[in-house]
Amino acid sequence: MKIHKLSFIELGLLLSLVIILVVIIYKVSGGNLEYLLSDLLGILTFN
Repeated sequence: MKIHKLSFIELGLLLSLVIILVVIIYKVSGGNLEYLLSDLLGILTFN
């Protein structure tokens, strides 16, 4: 049970880190990641 809780916490931290990285890359690229973000959303919805 503790492993499950830890894995859920780790998943949350990883998701937040990924979101932060995507935002940073988005700002650095000047907004060229809209197509990539839509692709990622499509992949997430298919999963």
